[in-house]
Amino acid sequence: MRRLGEDFDQIANQLIALKQAVAERSTPARQLLDFSALNSDNLEELDAIDPEAPYLQVRAIPHCGACDEGFARIEGTHNHVKMCDRCERPRRKAKRLNQLKLPLDSVGMSLSRYRFDSPLQEQRVRQLLSHMTQPQGLSPSLFIWGQPGNGKTSLLYSLARWSCFAGATGLRVKFTSHTDLINAIKRTFGGERRDPLERWLDNTDVLLLDELGGVGGSAKRTDWYAAITAEIVAKIYERWRAGKLTVVITTNLTPRRVAALFDHNAAVLSRLNSIFGSPLELKGPDQRSNLEALKGWGLT
Repeated sequence: MRRLGEDFDQIANQLIALKQAVAERSTPARQLLDFSALNSDNLEELDAIDPEAPYLQVRAIPHCGACDEGFARIEGTHNHVKMCDRCERPRRKAKRLNQLKLPLDSVGMSLSRYRFDSPLQEQRVRQLLSHMTQPQGLSPSLFIWGQPGNGKTSLLYSLARWSCFAGATGLRVKFTSHTDLINAIKRTFGGERRDPLERWLDNTDVLLLDELGGVGGSAKRTDWYAAITAEIVAKIYERWRAGKLTVVITTNLTPRRVAALFDHNAAVLSRLNSIFGSPLELKGPDQRSNLEALKGWGLT
């Protein structure tokens, strides 16, 4: 009887194993997603940008199916987990980029597509990227000037995208124009906040400030405008000097006109020189339109 019972148990176990094998064969394998290859250069190629969004926005990245809500257990441990490389890391990088709300003309802009104006410009940008990847000392930040349409803002878009996808979870980027920043400060007038610039660079690794002096350098200089812009430079300098900030500023103003904007204030110009060294001029032609087309607007 004991032998018969043992044979029965063995047969039952074999039937259970056979049933499981059949079930596994009849159930299609679960498709695991993998977004680890997503980067600032291939967003368009991988159709990762939402075409209906009013600004550059990366589509929502779902969980990959191989992790537990974005975290995976580390092999060889009981309860240690790590951020999932397949979905959670790219999701956090995409979130940083989405938070910038870059204009739609930043779609298609990336460093792999950017046409450098000169070998010097490419060299200085590469030095900047190298520092952002492996910081050593103070950032070799950039002050870029030149005529409208020759690629200054396009470079900022490309750097913003690159920075958000750099490293393990992306860098913290602030992208704004001088005009937008001035208007934001004006909106605090009459409120309780006494110093609107006190904390504006908190949680920021990279500052991209476009159009110093207004669009085309057309901002009307007033004593208040010059004073608040000098204060902006002072705040940027403090954070840069502490080794906590990389800065890229663009302008249509020549360095002489920048100096005039600050009424040749030696303290402001000294800070700018410390942060940026020599200004970098872009000499390329207007990439937005050709000279023949501008005749209709009376500009040539």
